[in-house]
Amino acid sequence: MSHSSPDAHEKAFSHVISFGKDEMESALDCLTTTIQALPSDSLIVVDFDETLWLRNSTEEYLNSLRPRWAAILVLAAIDLVGRWIWFGNHVSRHVYRDWCRVLLTTLFLPWSLPLWRWRAPRLASQWRNNELLRILSARPELPIHVATFGFNIVVGPLVRHIVPTARMSCAASLLFGYKIRKKGKRAHLEALLGLNDLTKAAVISDSEDDADLLEVCKNAFLIRWAKSQFKPAFSESYRPFYYTQRVKRPGGNYMCYGVLFEDVAFLWIALAWTMPFPVVGMLALLVVHLSFWVIYELGYFENDTAAAKREKAPNVPSGTAEAVRRMKSGPAWIVALLLGIAGGAILTRYNAQSVHGLQGLEWAQAFVGFCGIWLLYLIASRIAFWVYNRTNTELRAYVYVILQVFRSIGYTIIIDCNSVGGALLLALVFARWQPYLTYRFAGVYRPVSYRLLTAFYLIVLALSSAMVSLTSFFFVQFFVALSWSLLLAQTQLRELITRSSVSDKA
Repeated sequence: MSHSSPDAHEKAFSHVISFGKDEMESALDCLTTTIQALPSDSLIVVDFDETLWLRNSTEEYLNSLRPRWAAILVLAAIDLVGRWIWFGNHVSRHVYRDWCRVLLTTLFLPWSLPLWRWRAPRLASQWRNNELLRILSARPELPIHVATFGFNIVVGPLVRHIVPTARMSCAASLLFGYKIRKKGKRAHLEALLGLNDLTKAAVISDSEDDADLLEVCKNAFLIRWAKSQFKPAFSESYRPFYYTQRVKRPGGNYMCYGVLFEDVAFLWIALAWTMPFPVVGMLALLVVHLSFWVIYELGYFENDTAAAKREKAPNVPSGTAEAVRRMKSGPAWIVALLLGIAGGAILTRYNAQSVHGLQGLEWAQAFVGFCGIWLLYLIASRIAFWVYNRTNTELRAYVYVILQVFRSIGYTIIIDCNSVGGALLLALVFARWQPYLTYRFAGVYRPVSYRLLTAFYLIVLALSSAMVSLTSFFFVQFFVALSWSLLLAQTQLRELITRSSVSDKA
């Protein structure tokens, strides 16, 4: 007997009985009949997360970490670094991500485990699966083995208050939590219980990650419980750059390719090049621009939520409505100010002479002066986005360029810049503005690569400068700027050359 549902994954099992969340009545009847018919020498293997307990224990543990801001920063750092090192594909993510998150946050916030044990009785009672427990209680003589990819130190306190007689037969350790996920539940339980007993067991799970275990057991149930819910840790807490990365520009790692490789890299070439300590200046510009982006992101969010309210058929990201609970201006301003203070401290400590109006001042005076200037810059950029979000579509075409100025060449109001740096940042503004003008006035977005346009405008500005003085522009900084622009546009450049070749042959 096999049941399928739209909630279930498409992967099929030869003998597994599966039910979706809309088939609870059938699932309970079938499970009850099977459990009552089990021989007296059988055993029951039960998954924990979203089965015996109707939440995900790892996410709930992480969500319990305090202070919240410290936990959020650690988790964000783990995901950022892990995306490059450990979590490059689905398998690596499954094996290493939760282990890194639990281990590192527990080490960083060591009071978390005692607090979790103190909360365990209330949490266990709040989300225990009473429907499943009622069925299992009909055969109290059958041993219950809990098998989970969750962590023993997290799941154990909950199990003791849900099924005190159950045995934690398969769970991850804190120090080596990745091993159980690499090995799989079947191999672990087979070594513990023996293949013969495991084969006769009844297995109850909600996840196809348990495919190896479900396949080997005679009575295997894959049930998506109606009251279960996967709720990521801090899902309603503010996280900087979340809206940009996951909602506004999902899947493209825009914080890396759009912000770091474009905005920050161009600022490095344009501004840090002439600083007395350019490497330290690069670090300062990175932190300062992240401060700016936190506020710029608020404008993104406001733009989408305003469009959803005033337009009949708004073109807004699918996750905007859900992000309303997460995006909060107060925490965003706090993060932006903290980043701005950190960036300002680095910048004025080593490169104060590159900041307009701060030359010759003591470090403390230069630092306070920069913080005041930067606060005004953030406020002005926020006002510009506020105006943009409230103007009609025709006027937006002109306000949009102001946003791009704040994002790039506006920094030259604060920091010294030579002619090459100014031309590079101005080229970036023009390159981003041109496709937007086409979109607003023609009503159609044309896939023109602004990265290629950046290189084009830079060359045009360089040639214009060469008419005045040939040697004032064409030196190493210019060629680095042009090379980086062409490197970013290499895909579009190849496509352009290919299309030109095909056109010539035709």
